Amino acid sequence: MIVLWVILALLALLFLLPYGVDVGYREEKFFLKVKAGPLRIPLIPAREKTPEEKAARERKKQEKAAKKKEKRAGNAEKEGGEAPKEEKTARGKSLFSKAGAADYLELAGAALRAVKRIFRSFRTDYLYLRCTVSTPDPCDTALLYGRLCALVEILLDEKQGLLRVKKQDVYIDTDYLRGSIWAEGEIVISAALWRLVGAALILGVEFLRWRGALKKKDAGTERTDDHGRE
Repeated sequence: MIVLWVILALLALLFLLPYGVDVGYREEKFFLKVKAGPLRIPLIPAREKTPEEKAARERKKQEKAAKKKEKRAGNAEKEGGEAPKEEKTARGKSLFSKAGAADYLELAGAALRAVKRIFRSFRTDYLYLRCTVSTPDPCDTALLYGRLCALVEILLDEKQGLLRVKKQDVYIDTDYLRGSIWAEGEIVISAALWRLVGAALILGVEFLRWRGALKKKDAGTERTDDHGRE
């Protein structure tokens, strides 16, 4: 019983922990990290491997290639004796081919609602941005600076902003002498696993509901055709 409670606690912890990415460009270097709770696993730039790790990776590649070669040889020997696999029935294929534009628009609407739910599940934990706006023309510099500030206001407004940002450090200025734009930034995005799973389940339920309605519609059409022939 204790083991069961421990397993349930671990599953609950996995579902409640935030997962996400930490991506940015700083000091002329691009980096990407995967976030799992308090852990951050760097993907770019990759950690330099030791000679032992390189040799082990090379051995694994050779073993994998040898296994693939053996599998292909075995499949080649079986090709003559095995009967070809049965293709999907025409009815299974024709179900989706009978769907009209209105049916696919309904499915697209359901998918869009699910995507919006997934997007709202993500939270911006941290946003860092430093940008110096500068172009050869001072008028263009002023216009670009105003547009960029307006865009940041739309994204980060506390009440009506498109992004929910927990912590931000954003600063934009101008330089009429530099002649080129300079920028660096970082963003940390995360979401609880249960929110993503819930959004995926909703998408699956919407698809099954749409498919069921399509089957009923197809069955009704076939009955009408049968009565017409009678």
